[in-house]
Amino acid sequence: MKKDELVKFIDCVDVRDRPPKVRARERKNLEFKADFSANALAKCLKTIAAFASANGGVVCFGVSDKPREAIGTDGDLDEATVQDQLYSHLYPVPEFQLLEHEVFGRRLICLQVVPVSKKPVIAIKDKQTSDQRSSTVLRAGTVYFRRAGQTKPISGEEFSAILERRDELKRTEILNFLSRGREVGFDKAVIADFRRAGAEHANPTLYVPETEAHRLNIIDRARLVEAEGAPAYQISGTVELTVPADKDPRKPMLPEAAARALRSSIRAKFGEWFPWKAIHLRKAASQLGFWDDKSGDDIHTGVVEITNSPVYYEQGRVAVERFANRSPLDFVEAVGSKETIRRVIGQG
Repeated sequence: MKKDELVKFIDCVDVRDRPPKVRARERKNLEFKADFSANALAKCLKTIAAFASANGGVVCFGVSDKPREAIGTDGDLDEATVQDQLYSHLYPVPEFQLLEHEVFGRRLICLQVVPVSKKPVIAIKDKQTSDQRSSTVLRAGTVYFRRAGQTKPISGEEFSAILERRDELKRTEILNFLSRGREVGFDKAVIADFRRAGAEHANPTLYVPETEAHRLNIIDRARLVEAEGAPAYQISGTVELTVPADKDPRKPMLPEAAARALRSSIRAKFGEWFPWKAIHLRKAASQLGFWDDKSGDDIHTGVVEITNSPVYYEQGRVAVERFANRSPLDFVEAVGSKETIRRVIGQG
């Protein structure tokens, strides 16, 4: 993340005779910490895990809370220290970038977290702060998730949604491989297995059909070169199919219709006063990760190709309804205003 990108991301503006004002709020992919110390890092380990289990995010050090200002930090933790903490407490270990920028004369440190491929990230060891008021900030065996700008233990529905998307990506990967193999011809297919390769993907294992092995000249860390004019790799495109909505087995509904379809069950759970419109459905689906991609995940949500309108499939509507019934407080926190949250808690 470059300096100008960071300024825009946190919505930072210069203010005369005061530290720069930060207008962005903490959200699903952003958290602020005032200093860059060992204790500050310990306190955001669960947030790093939550970012890596979703679509990534940024922890910005050097920003105070009240008021929200870029006060800067003189913390000097290095990348090796951060890496050691992640390796000791989280699995799989998230990748990250540690960046330093001077914004309006204030030194800010950004820890940019990359999403892991094998989700979710699990805490493998308890972590306590080392100050006088020592407290446990990470608990072994816990999966953390971002909700309303806060990091909390994951709910059952959020966890199910992560696993469902992970399984679907694996199925898609297999189907795409079979499609490419059918196009190329399985007798000519070459498989490169990088799963056991090092950080630089050194020394991958290549699985080559015996009938084609003699055509390949493999040199210098598995760099493939052409032999007798035949390409070493061939990449085939994917085919996308669309069907009319009334014949689509996924039973898509436009947002307003989908919200209406769920309204009776949502209000049966929380009361007739409970606000429930398409915007609340969007928040619930986003919390479950169904809109991590702007075109939806094609299982729970999607976009009509011609009109570019968002739709909710039956599986997505069912998942949102389950979320409300199985994790009501988490659900309200994800979709409700502060007043709605207070009212529900008061009723409970």
